[in-house]
Amino acid sequence: MPELWRALVVGCGRIAGGYNRGPDDTMVLTHALAYQRHSACILAGCVDPDDAARTNFAERWGVPKSYTGLDDALSGDAFDIISVCTPTGSHLSTLRRVFEARPRAVFVEKPLDGNAQEARRMGRMFAEHGIPVAVNFTRRFDPTMHYWRKSIQDGRYGALESVIGWYGKGIVNNGSHLIDLVRFLTGHEATIEHVSRAFPSGLDSDCTVTAALDLGGVQFQVIGLPGSDGARFELELAFADAVLTLEEGGTALRLRGWAQSENFPGERALRRGKWLSTGYGVAMLRALDELLTWHPGGALSSDIKSAASSIELADALRARAWEMCV
Repeated sequence: MPELWRALVVGCGRIAGGYNRGPDDTMVLTHALAYQRHSACILAGCVDPDDAARTNFAERWGVPKSYTGLDDALSGDAFDIISVCTPTGSHLSTLRRVFEARPRAVFVEKPLDGNAQEARRMGRMFAEHGIPVAVNFTRRFDPTMHYWRKSIQDGRYGALESVIGWYGKGIVNNGSHLIDLVRFLTGHEATIEHVSRAFPSGLDSDCTVTAALDLGGVQFQVIGLPGSDGARFELELAFADAVLTLEEGGTALRLRGWAQSENFPGERALRRGKWLSTGYGVAMLRALDELLTWHPGGALSSDIKSAASSIELADALRARAWEMCV
């Protein structure tokens, strides 16, 4: 039997294990379930200074060793792969300590503290030592998104005409997901045209922003929502020959083509199309596949370099809108 990669999860919050109810969940939405379900990994340890969070995580996921601090974990045991799931504001400092342990791979949460410059510096440091670092912009690891990306960039649906995205709870913390996904699907970099609205997100040093971006000559509308009535993450990409809509947080999509209208003779209208499930529920498993099979010179669907570009734009939007927000 091949040797299992020993995994350590640092931070025992929602993305670490809380978004899954337990090992029997269908969709893999957390680091804990990804490690439990991946045939080449074993969840060997967890770290959190909060006794209740750490104990609950260890019991729910059957983790044999738990630690109050990262130094204790790294000085007492060796881990092959380390997940950084600590709160925003501590991602980079945790990565610096993880680097000292020289694991075989790292899986870190976005938004890398919203600090693109320092993130890039750290990315170079890991790269120089041959340690792959995947950043959890989850949808980049979704195999369905890879299919749509190729279809879009091959011109299957005609020219891109407009993009609209909806999100809530902070342009850096959550809006960066939207920016990153559009960059991934279209292959275009966005620039800021205009910021029209901003309001507090409930997160320190972040705000929810509505803005118009330019995406290689195509309008990209980023619409920030209060989020008080629920979480919404949706994206519409309109092409000359079809409209692609992503809904339910990225777990469902619909492709609609043009046809003669049944209600208005002589007019063309979008068909209703058909809803399809995406591969969001296996995306974190695909991320582990990429990390475990990575080789020098290889690429990851989402790494520090790609993530930093999306975070940099999100942070620029936050900075531009800050006076409106406060």
